[in-house]
Amino acid sequence: MSLMILKNHPPTVPFSLPVFPDWILTSVLCIVLTLLIAGGLQLLIKLFIFGLNQEMKTVTAANVSGDSEPRLLPNLLIELLESIHPGLLFAIGLDVASALMPMPYHWVQIIHTIPLLILLLQVGYWGHLLIKRGVHFYVNSRSTDSDRLTAETIQGPIQVMGALLIWSVIILVALSNLGINVTALLTGLGIGGVAVALAVQNILSDLFATLSIILDKPFVVGDPIELDQFVGSIQKIGVKSTRIQSIYGETIIISNADLLKSRLRNYACLQERRMHLKYYLHLKTLTSTVSELIEFIESQVKSQTLLRCERVSVVEISTQGIVIECVYWVLSADFTEAKTSQHQMNMAVLAFTEKHEINLASQVAI
Repeated sequence: MSLMILKNHPPTVPFSLPVFPDWILTSVLCIVLTLLIAGGLQLLIKLFIFGLNQEMKTVTAANVSGDSEPRLLPNLLIELLESIHPGLLFAIGLDVASALMPMPYHWVQIIHTIPLLILLLQVGYWGHLLIKRGVHFYVNSRSTDSDRLTAETIQGPIQVMGALLIWSVIILVALSNLGINVTALLTGLGIGGVAVALAVQNILSDLFATLSIILDKPFVVGDPIELDQFVGSIQKIGVKSTRIQSIYGETIIISNADLLKSRLRNYACLQERRMHLKYYLHLKTLTSTVSELIEFIESQVKSQTLLRCERVSVVEISTQGIVIECVYWVLSADFTEAKTSQHQMNMAVLAFTEKHEINLASQVAI
């Protein structure tokens, strides 16, 4: 009976932990070490930002004048540190952990490449952020309205061109680290770039025209201009085109290259307006009557405070009649004010000629 019991119950085996493959243990340890390193770096960044904020509070309390210049660089540094992506810290931790753990060579090469690519993306974002903050500081540091408008004009194109330059360099460096022959690529792009340049030469001409507008500053946003048959004010200067707000209400969009090729009148610096009127009298008009009309026109100009008389004289005697020319200045840049004065002068002359029965050779020419 005892033999039967022993036969049915096999001998017990001592308890032991399960044996995991080496790659599982290595992977778990690598992930744990990566998280510890990334968390430590994140903690150091947070502590540094906290200390910098405390230092800024001390400097701000001691700064009686309230000048924001001492806080400019610390604020920028804090913004750069806060913009660090957690993926970059994780990639750095993974790189360090892989160097401490036994891993296959091809895996180590791949892991070493990942942090570099993420770092390049972070550097590109930092560069774009620095350009944006630099242009914003330049705009706000302008003291006069005209300088501020000029700075706002170049704000958009500079940011776009700076971003294109930064990301072009970032892409080339990334391709180089991935093992791609950048020299051969640039050579191929140079040959293909000629064909592309011919295809997009209008766009390139507009881009260079934008640079010319930025550097030469023939106008800025808000300037009243006259372009061919269009009259209005500059609404926005873009990378390719400029928008003009017409005096009739519509928006006129014209490419920057065509804008520079046109004859443009800028009225931004206009302080006074010169008005020019001509009156044609009949050839049989008496000389005394002509003198009386000239004196009347001069008195009308001098009686108005916003007008300054330059001259009133007979400039021509022809088959069309006796031509009296009146030139005066409107002491205002307002277009409506100038046209109002012109209307008042013409109505006064018509009333004088009607009262003294003076015959006009033709209608008043303006």
